[in-house]
Amino acid sequence: MRPSLNSIPRQGRKARTMVDFVIAGTFKGASSTLAFELARHVEISIPNPKDPYFYLGSLDPGLTGPPDFMQGHRAGTVLDRRSFEALFPDDDGATQKGDATPLYLYCHEHAIPAIQADNPDTKIVIILRNPADRAFSNFNHNVKDGFEKRDFSVCVENWEQTERYPLHPFFHYVRAGFYDAQVAAYQAAFKHIKVITYEQVVNDIHLALNEIADFLGVEPGFERGRDAIRLNKSGSPRFPALHQFILHENPIKSALRPLYRSLLRNPQARKRLAERVKNLNIESQEMLAVDRAELNALYANDIASVSERVGLDLATRWDL
Repeated sequence: MRPSLNSIPRQGRKARTMVDFVIAGTFKGASSTLAFELARHVEISIPNPKDPYFYLGSLDPGLTGPPDFMQGHRAGTVLDRRSFEALFPDDDGATQKGDATPLYLYCHEHAIPAIQADNPDTKIVIILRNPADRAFSNFNHNVKDGFEKRDFSVCVENWEQTERYPLHPFFHYVRAGFYDAQVAAYQAAFKHIKVITYEQVVNDIHLALNEIADFLGVEPGFERGRDAIRLNKSGSPRFPALHQFILHENPIKSALRPLYRSLLRNPQARKRLAERVKNLNIESQEMLAVDRAELNALYANDIASVSERVGLDLATRWDL
């Protein structure tokens, strides 16, 4: 029987400032759920909220997008070293600290040199998701939050013209799904690469967590017994006003927050409750068959290439 996380002895923290591992991608691949659960481990430190974008400092300042989206993005980025180091407390007992910014995979030309400069031995975790599903989930995420007004079919039809920098990569729905070159770049740059699939995270997260813990060199002590919360679920809000209330700061939330925190003191418990409430208001959407067929054809060769590269039959796993 594996020991519980709380019973794993803490070791002294490494006296260095660079990260030990990076969850590099892909976005809309359940990386938020994975990072949240990994951070429960006493030897693993991941900033909350995640996505500091620190290793995209050469790209980020020039990005553009919808004003409200960019305002929220800028509020969450941490591009200076002192602020980035402050995300990792010195007294938390962690021996492995990680940056979970899943855009690092797609934006590898910018991220890899910056990660290498900090620590050439950084361990890289990559999550791959069916690229058609990933694109549709990414699109619906932006629709849900009010940042996307186009039809998905229009986005698919025009992706080669519209999905270019300086437009923020979170709007590169189709282009981000060509994984082979992205994975190849990381394999060429780093010795330690762990590739898992979205399905592994959502279908058996405890096994995925323990595989990653073993990869990081810490005790794989994630026990079954409670469900992992799904973070950042994509879909259409059943009650848009409720979603906007949850999403944005407002006087009512500010007034109620002290009471809420006094009643529920554990930050992780608060996060779980907030996500469950938010998810109950989200209804999943179905992709049009014509869009799925077009995307499957577009990605077929790339999926075959990346499957051979990582040693996984992704076409079978994704029912293609």
